[in-house]
Amino acid sequence: MCVLVLAVFSATARGQLFVVNSGSDTVSEYNASTGQLIDGAFITGLSAPLSIAASGSFLYVSNSYSDSVAEYSASTGQLINPALITGILPGGIAVSGSNLYVSNAYNGTVSEYDATTGQPTNQNYVSGLSGVLGLAVLGSNLFVVNEASGTIGEYNASTFQPINTQLVTGLNDPRDIVASASSLYVSSYSGGGVGEYNPLNGQTINANLVASGQGTLGLLLSGSYLFVANQATGTIGEFDAATGQAVNASFVTGLDGPTEMAVISIPEPSTYAAILGAVALGFSVVRRMRGSRAKVIK
Repeated sequence: MCVLVLAVFSATARGQLFVVNSGSDTVSEYNASTGQLIDGAFITGLSAPLSIAASGSFLYVSNSYSDSVAEYSASTGQLINPALITGILPGGIAVSGSNLYVSNAYNGTVSEYDATTGQPTNQNYVSGLSGVLGLAVLGSNLFVVNEASGTIGEYNASTFQPINTQLVTGLNDPRDIVASASSLYVSSYSGGGVGEYNPLNGQTINANLVASGQGTLGLLLSGSYLFVANQATGTIGEFDAATGQAVNASFVTGLDGPTEMAVISIPEPSTYAAILGAVALGFSVVRRMRGSRAKVIK
């Protein structure tokens, strides 16, 4: 019975791609496998949104005009808390476990918050940054994009002590960053592409991994695929994360100033009904099997 239920769940679950549209103050929703539009106005009424992060069944979206981070349901788009975090000019958002890491462009800092309550959870914070934008957490390390200085800094994600504030240097207008065990991927808005760097020593692996054109902004790493948002062309391209080769350079088109993306796997609404049906069917099968055994014994 359990196997049957899991099979139904697996067959009906799908990945969902959420895209921030800065031009229309919305978050749109797409099928993460096909790029097909699910809901162009999944979240509306935002205020100059920039960043988005997903954790469990929740989405966190930064609003630069209202100086806040808001929380939404990832399954319905319903607003949960319009002011989960306030009083900052949020640049980048990263989630690790129950913690939210948010950069504050007002004072060049990165702080840690409780993802449920929005309360600060750490008296320490990263400071002395300039033009802080994208964030990425990898294990116990926090990587921070400094757009003004063209660098990537590395910090302890718990103590915020610097590990290497000049891990990667000489970048051209860096904006966003995503990390894997073997690679840091960094977007270049003016340079028009994505570079790949070693997360251990910052050495360049491929400075021109993806040539996605001027306006390259948000990045998303999902499995072996790298999704790249281009704000100028209103598109999201899908690329092989290892080679940089285009899988589908026009994976999503017609966007209104896309900035960042998040992906999450959520069952279709019909999944729950299917699961309940599978459970009922399983119980029915068990009852029939028990009945058959009884007849044989007699």
